[in-house]
Amino acid sequence: MKMKNVLAMGLASCAIVLAACSSTTKSDTAAAGMVNSKCPYSGHAADAKSTSDFNGQKVGFCCGDCKAKFDKADAKTQGDLVAKVKN
Repeated sequence: MKMKNVLAMGLASCAIVLAACSSTTKSDTAAAGMVNSKCPYSGHAADAKSTSDFNGQKVGFCCGDCKAKFDKADAKTQGDLVAKVKN
């Protein structure tokens, strides 16, 4: 019975930490100058360290791989992605 309590507490702690790490609010993205709070590809929280400029707008991504994918995309695809996640 004791082991179940320890396991439950550990899982609850992990869930709280993960939720806190992955939350990005609109005010966070606005402060960073990004037009989006979620990555257009993964849907994860956008990171101000991984951004690209698109038509004078700063677009955030969850990681460098998604940023690179966006940078290689054609202008129409980029526009569609930005429209999808713009706050």
